[in-house]
Amino acid sequence: MKILKFIPILFSVLAFAACQSFDESRYNAQDALEAFDADFIIDARTPAEYQESHIKGALNMPVDSISEQILVDRIDKNAKIVVYCRRGIRASKAKQILDSMGYKNVRNIGGLEPDVLPSLQVYIDKKYPLPKK
Repeated sequence: MKILKFIPILFSVLAFAACQSFDESRYNAQDALEAFDADFIIDARTPAEYQESHIKGALNMPVDSISEQILVDRIDKNAKIVVYCRRGIRASKAKQILDSMGYKNVRNIGGLEPDVLPSLQVYIDKKYPLPKK
């Protein structure tokens, strides 16, 4: 019976979250690099996930091939690199791989939905404030 009391609250929270969607048209790749103080943004998800959605300007380097792909792209070992994935787990593994390869400035910025997009949204809202109604 107690669970029934929470159902309206759950629907309210889900409805509010749906209204707060991220507006990709309000930023460009350079904004994303600035927001995360990075030279490169790496998406450690699969190509299919990357195709579905990604941060503008992000390089898709799936965690299972990142050690080969980063060499192909010739990214300097002193470059500021941020990695993300869906929830942060693959980004954490990607960071460990890059650290072990001698990359010195790698940060895991977490998962796309729970961490990256909200942080980027805050940056974009400050840089490009919407006109007040």
